[in-house]
Amino acid sequence: MRTQTRRLLLEIGVEEMPAAAVRAALGQLATEAARSLVENRLLTQAAIDAVRVFGTPRRLTLIVEALPDIQRSEVVEMKGPPTKIAFGPDGRPGPAGVGFAKAQGVAVEALEVREAEGGEYLFAVKESPGLLAGEVLPGILRSLIESLEFTKAMRWGVGTFKFIRPIRWLAALYGADQLPFEVAGLQSGRLTYGHRFLAEGPFELADADQYEATMSAGRVVVAPTERRQAVESMVREAAPSVGGRAF
Repeated sequence: MRTQTRRLLLEIGVEEMPAAAVRAALGQLATEAARSLVENRLLTQAAIDAVRVFGTPRRLTLIVEALPDIQRSEVVEMKGPPTKIAFGPDGRPGPAGVGFAKAQGVAVEALEVREAEGGEYLFAVKESPGLLAGEVLPGILRSLIESLEFTKAMRWGVGTFKFIRPIRWLAALYGADQLPFEVAGLQSGRLTYGHRFLAEGPFELADADQYEATMSAGRVVVAPTERRQAVESMVREAAPSVGGRAF
């Protein structure tokens, strides 16, 4: 089966956060997302540049470009008992060898004899096929949100979950597919929100690829560097009108 790729989007919508908290959370989000996707065999270490994060005072956003739609298969090797225990006097597998094969879910005939630690041991070699990304991503994203730590966090509603500010919406898409999971009693979906005063929304995301265009329609600049440049430009333009100049 040929592997396809899609864009992954996670947006955590919250009540307004301090700027320092946004920066710290985005750093954690990028690091933990890369670690988890590599650990779950959806990214390689060489491809972690595909992980990008954006933030505003009301949102933390994770985007992963061209994420494969299935995990890489994994070869697992398990060392079993030494052959002097695993085989009987007649050279046929004894209870220890048969029990090891059964425990590993392989046929006795598939066991391999290898040199290890100065002796001969049985080994079971199994290939673990990858699961579809859509099956594993909801759990990954939920754990990712729950892993974020803050110097000062708060609880709201019921339960023990803490975050920097109350979470008000969760948008989670893999391509056009919605990724369902729950955090702090809130269900993920495909709704996002724009600027609080200029274009609140909500806006429905049909596909993760629509995110930037939807944010633009909602009068939100999600990239911190672009937002900084826009503010600096407005300051330079406004300064002469009040007899000042920008540095």
